[in-house]
Amino acid sequence: MDKVEKLIRELRDKDSDVRKAAAEALVKIGKPAVEPLIEALRDNDPDVREAAAKALEKIEPEWYKTEVAKKQVPEFINALRHWDPDVRRAAAKALEKIEPEWYKTEAAGRQVPEFVKILVKAKDEEYCNYLKKLIEKIFLSHKLFLDSYPYLFCKNYMLKAEKRKVRLGLFKRHSYVVCRGCGTAEALIIGIKKVVGIIGGNINNYSIDGDTAYVNLWFEKEKKARNADIDMLVVAESEDMRDEHQYDRAIDAVYNVLVNDRTRPRDYVRKIPVLIEGSPPLSIRAKKCLKINLEE
Repeated sequence: MDKVEKLIRELRDKDSDVRKAAAEALVKIGKPAVEPLIEALRDNDPDVREAAAKALEKIEPEWYKTEVAKKQVPEFINALRHWDPDVRRAAAKALEKIEPEWYKTEAAGRQVPEFVKILVKAKDEEYCNYLKKLIEKIFLSHKLFLDSYPYLFCKNYMLKAEKRKVRLGLFKRHSYVVCRGCGTAEALIIGIKKVVGIIGGNINNYSIDGDTAYVNLWFEKEKKARNADIDMLVVAESEDMRDEHQYDRAIDAVYNVLVNDRTRPRDYVRKIPVLIEGSPPLSIRAKKCLKINLEE
């Protein structure tokens, strides 16, 4: 391990004195130390934050204009909901330098559900009032997602979004949107009007084409099916699946995963149209399973 790696590792040490010493020592490293020092501006210990800030000023006086700093904006926004007010103030100070209108960014809009979660659990009245004001401030940036509802799709969970509400005052209720699976807006893709599930084909994970998302529902090597909110099912030829037994197993597994998602209507699976692409080797059993949905 070279000296740079050692110091960067020490910036994450449990001992705040070690972290502070590492921040001070990184001044000698120069520009390679900028990124870890920017991360250290979110440290829980004020002495470590101060040492990191001083080091940054010496290495890169205009560090807040760098691409490295801009990439850290979401993390500083995350830090704004920290329980320690000193950490929150440090994050706010960094954001003001990097992105003065950070609260108007898409990154801020995606964080609304996270602030709501903390607000619901918070007990301290002062902290609750702080969170309410902050949510009010960033809610306008979340409007982008609200206006796109219901055409939102989570690329992590392969599920669509749902609306929820939060009360910020006696007469203040706001709607916001989250993936109905993970409960966040972190991975929502805007503008997806149709989701096509694939069994077979050549899609490893998912792909986006205009306003349509194509999602692989069966991983042959892992013998694993995936849940997704789909509007259509495509069963296609595949280099990995060459016989009826493989398709039988894939179709059964996908059907079971889809039908066992109790958050959707019970007749959801029966209404999914099916398209057969090419000539996949389907057994009579598989065709019967698909028949109720088959598009001629």
